[in-house]
Amino acid sequence: MHMKVFALSTIIIFSICFAQSAQSDSLNMSHKIIGFDKIQHAAFSCLWTLSSQYVLVSKSGFGEQKALSYSVSSSALLGITKELNDVQTKENPFNWGDIIADGVGIAIAVLIITQ
Repeated sequence: MHMKVFALSTIIIFSICFAQSAQSDSLNMSHKIIGFDKIQHAAFSCLWTLSSQYVLVSKSGFGEQKALSYSVSSSALLGITKELNDVQTKENPFNWGDIIADGVGIAIAVLIITQ
């Protein structure tokens, strides 16, 4: 399991480091499926889910399943809230691609946690 977490973390870090800049990418993301913005969404959702799972189980005494439901729910809520905030502050249309990227990140985290 530790090797899976290390491999996933390494892939995420290299993807973020070698992707194009967020400013230029986000300006051209209206029709792109994969870009730096989507990598950020997936990475943040994955890392949030993993870290909140750890805190809830190891530091707060929650059971594995209860902590998993809270971790997944909080990560999804953060992703949706961020997207709604972008719509209001940046006057962008709601981007379902960002929500899907959040879901991919959460799914990866769930796979790591349940293995």
